[in-house]
Amino acid sequence: MAKKRSAGAALVGAVQKWSVPLVVVVALVAYAFGARLDTSDASTAAIPIEELQAPPADAGQLIVVSAPKLATNEATLEAFERTATGWRSVFGPMPAHLGRNGFSADRTEGDGTTPAGTFTLTEAFGIQPDPGTTLPYRQVGPYDYWVNDSSRPDIYNTWQVFTGGKPPWTAEHLIEFGKSYNHSVVIDYNRNPRVPRKGSAIFLHVDNGKPTSGCVSIDQAQLVKIMQWLDPAKHPTILMGTEAMLLKIKDGPPVTAGATGGVRPLTPTRVLDTRIGLGATGPVPARSTIDVAVAGTVPGVPGNAAALAINLTLTEQTAPTFLTVYPTPANPDEGPPLVSNVNAEPGEHRANLVFVGVGDAGRIRIYNLAGNAHVVADLVGYVAPGITGRFQPVAPYRALDTRSATGRPSTEPVAAGAVIDVPIAFAPDGANAVVVNVTAADATDDTFLAAFMGGTTWRDTSTVNTRAAEPSANLAIVPLNTADDTIRIRNANGTSHVVADVQGFIVTDGNVFTTARTPVRVLDTRAGIAARGKLRAGGLLSVPVRGLPTNATAVAVTITAVDATKAAFVRAAGAGDTASQVSNVNVRAGDTRANLAIVPVGPDGRITITVNDGEIDVVADVSGWFAPPPPTGSSSP
Repeated sequence: MAKKRSAGAALVGAVQKWSVPLVVVVALVAYAFGARLDTSDASTAAIPIEELQAPPADAGQLIVVSAPKLATNEATLEAFERTATGWRSVFGPMPAHLGRNGFSADRTEGDGTTPAGTFTLTEAFGIQPDPGTTLPYRQVGPYDYWVNDSSRPDIYNTWQVFTGGKPPWTAEHLIEFGKSYNHSVVIDYNRNPRVPRKGSAIFLHVDNGKPTSGCVSIDQAQLVKIMQWLDPAKHPTILMGTEAMLLKIKDGPPVTAGATGGVRPLTPTRVLDTRIGLGATGPVPARSTIDVAVAGTVPGVPGNAAALAINLTLTEQTAPTFLTVYPTPANPDEGPPLVSNVNAEPGEHRANLVFVGVGDAGRIRIYNLAGNAHVVADLVGYVAPGITGRFQPVAPYRALDTRSATGRPSTEPVAAGAVIDVPIAFAPDGANAVVVNVTAADATDDTFLAAFMGGTTWRDTSTVNTRAAEPSANLAIVPLNTADDTIRIRNANGTSHVVADVQGFIVTDGNVFTTARTPVRVLDTRAGIAARGKLRAGGLLSVPVRGLPTNATAVAVTITAVDATKAAFVRAAGAGDTASQVSNVNVRAGDTRANLAIVPVGPDGRITITVNDGEIDVVADVSGWFAPPPPTGSSSP
């Protein structure tokens, strides 16, 4: 679909975001998050053929049209031929124009986009004579039309000849397009079958210096060379889309076992606050780390603790940044793993529960990407060999929602300084803590919520930090008052509604948590790990977690929602579990936010990710897993 010579269009200059983390130091961001950042000009950049998704097996000739983002009408075209030793480049890379509104994976008639996907090239035409192509070629005459009338499904998206004046249907009068249709190759989009309103007249044609209405256009001399090269016997194919659409999807690396032990919940205890010099003196500078001694140092935590459960808060940061928590390595030069735990912009206070292995000398290490940042850490539990305590997942259920009087007799929000008791139903025998996702909603002021044991007094700790009027969630391990199976939640400032979704319980038997030796990224929809492209509302990602034992029952995974197009929530669940409407990560439009989830897995080691609205990039980092204890006399993994 060419743009007529008399029409013009402005370039769409939207800039694609890569925001976990937000770009502060491009090289470091690319390192930390595996993003493929290509800032070269579209006229000279091209995707290496070995990085592309596999073309159809019968394709011997391949034309690749790629763009760095959806909302651009400038692209790169390169042609390849399959040889006995692999693909070789034949033409290009060369600049190309797309539809005025860039690529679309769901094109409709007249929307000004170029369809993304893989299509065959089976015929050609032109106002000028055949330039020497072996494709079937038709020279355009005064009565030739390409029908774009969706009310005529019988002839929609077909070439028609009409000699009786103005046709009774809408169509492109091919001869009117002049130079653009001097030569054209038909791209077989929406041709078999033909679906009305899905788009018509999509061609590779001569460029006139402007974006098209949906076609791809290139220099005429280059197009003639390509047409002379195309060979129907080699099943020529065109592959079109953004880099994110065209690049291969790859699996994340396998998780590797660290130490195994039982889970012991603790009354929340602050072990780090760089604002007051507790544990370390802050703030933490950009691209710097601090070590925090916990195992064998903090009262109640044994020296043989294998992992810690810590509520980590990022606050008073001077730049958009993230924190990464990992075991302190014995080698002081070893860098952080390619994962993140908490993301925030200046002015935000963000918290996230972290399972982290204990490293050298009983310490954990915290890395800050950018600016100066204060860090707060509240210890809520630990994992150690020789003690009992296992995670027992349940089908997630809502124990509290003050907006609807669920778990509470009224719909009043929680006042400043007020504490409410939350009854936890279905606690199994032996449960001494509940694993619960706590959400602050509709807060009137910047505030935080603290979850702690029922019947006890709040200590100076926090669970969820939120800005006024935005929802914020965080997973918590909260000791149960075993006399009445309750926990308490306190609100700090203003008023706030509170939601609590139970994920499972810590039960006093077993010896079943294995911490990953280092956290592992198993999903990044921006970089093509397990999936590529934003997850849409109603869509479902099935994510493999490689390296798990076959008897693993659940994984501890940090879910990060990136650059949401709408206010929404992300839910992580066991494979096939799509019924529950509880949430794991709540995010506003344009935001990036992380939250830990403990997610059941099946024998295939997969979890599922869904989103309720808009489109969101999703990242998932695994820090450990739960499994039945090894048989007596055997060694832990």
